[in-house]
Amino acid sequence: MRSANAMVVEATELSTPAARATRLAALDAPHMHRLNAYCRGLQNLSRDVPWFDPLDGGEDASVLILLERPARRGEHPRFVSRDNPSPTQRNLKRALDRAGLERSTTLLWNIVPWLAPSSLTRNRRLTASELADGLDQLPALFCLLKNLQVIVLAGRWAGKANPAIAGLGKEIPVIEIPHPSSFYVNTDPEIQFRIDKGLKSVAGIIGQSPHGSVAAEV
Repeated sequence: MRSANAMVVEATELSTPAARATRLAALDAPHMHRLNAYCRGLQNLSRDVPWFDPLDGGEDASVLILLERPARRGEHPRFVSRDNPSPTQRNLKRALDRAGLERSTTLLWNIVPWLAPSSLTRNRRLTASELADGLDQLPALFCLLKNLQVIVLAGRWAGKANPAIAGLGKEIPVIEIPHPSSFYVNTDPEIQFRIDKGLKSVAGIIGQSPHGSVAAEV
């Protein structure tokens, strides 16, 4: 495990070039090396793929949270991060805080890891081929997370990752929650309740209290 003092980069919102440049420089941290190589491998397929957030747990993460695909709009360099300046990521960040999940225990990613084509002018549903292609990349990622204890699938499309998880041959708990998009969260209070309930159950599995401290055994 990396020490509490390993990362000194401030967790500011990634809304400015300076904030993104600082986060990019932090990718050199040891807990990111193999994940960076994984990203470069995807990028070598002529795909535009964002980086993992180096302020998260990296290779040491015990919780992998899978969303659907990177947002269509955003400034480079791109990261899959709770600090992205979008309503979805802000909703997710608040829910993770409410659940008491320490940042160093979590890692965020998407089942379809690459950005939508630049020619796309509006959001559209994932195609079957995009989904299948993305799911093919997941087993290699799972192998890099040596401390993985729980996988969270956020949204209906992320739920399609269940077969890939079953193929691991490991008994890793899977928690499914609604997607934290403001489109869902702001229109149905039940959605936020289900997100919070799911993430709090994740905190319980890995032994963290709602305030982020280690839960006492009973």
